[in-house]
Amino acid sequence: MKKTIPYLWIGLSLFASASAQENLNQAFQAIAKLQSDQNFASAQQIEAAVTDAKSRETKQRLEDRLIRALSQAETREASIFVCRQLRTIGSERSIGALERRLLDPNIGHAARLALASNDCAEAHAALRRALTKASGEHELALMQTLAKASDHQSIPLMLARLTEGNPSVAQAAARALGHLAGKQAVKALQAKRTSANNALKTSIDAALLHCAEAALANNNLGTAQAVYHRIHTDQQQPLHFRLAALQGLVKSRVPQTSRLLAKALQSKDSALRRQAIQWTINATGAAPT
Repeated sequence: MKKTIPYLWIGLSLFASASAQENLNQAFQAIAKLQSDQNFASAQQIEAAVTDAKSRETKQRLEDRLIRALSQAETREASIFVCRQLRTIGSERSIGALERRLLDPNIGHAARLALASNDCAEAHAALRRALTKASGEHELALMQTLAKASDHQSIPLMLARLTEGNPSVAQAAARALGHLAGKQAVKALQAKRTSANNALKTSIDAALLHCAEAALANNNLGTAQAVYHRIHTDQQQPLHFRLAALQGLVKSRVPQTSRLLAKALQSKDSALRRQAIQWTINATGAAPT
């Protein structure tokens, strides 16, 4: 009897494993027709399998099945669901399948998010290739995604769009360059600003403040201070831009910090005075007299 019990447990375990596998097979068969009001059980089974996958082999098998499921999807809901799972478990194996759907008007956003979460360098390359062919909302979204992913190889693509006649594209390119930062981005933004309209100038200056913040964080004081100084001393700038620039100058400890704060304390603008008082306290430990 003692020897029978282990064999019984083994048999039950094998049966449970086979049953679970069969249930998963059925879930993958059903998922192609996923609708917003049905097939939830199938989706939940697949999602649980993806979440619970630990070994590389298990993840690869699931990813291959998801790639096939994407090609067999009959509904928008099914395609988006599969892309969401590939966002969790995707590797270089699924890049091609997702890239082919990046410009799809129905599921392009889901494919883009899946690739953005993929750590493989080729995933970002796929996003860049799509950007060269994209227009409208897809173009704007791809620029934002590449910028948030800190994909510096996309800078030339952003620079090309900074001179775009479409205001929305040019402004989005400016924002993207602000996120990417770096001397190349600063130089291009400053060059474009001279011929930009007011709306684009605002986007460019916001981007330059982002670049200056990144430069300051990287201890590139020369670049940061040059940007901050130009914006702070430009009386045509919105007050919140001038305040941000002054704060940047104080944080970067330019030699003329005391003079800048003293001038701000004498400003007719109450918001600027209040900020100057606070920064003076932060810098000296005492309120100005």
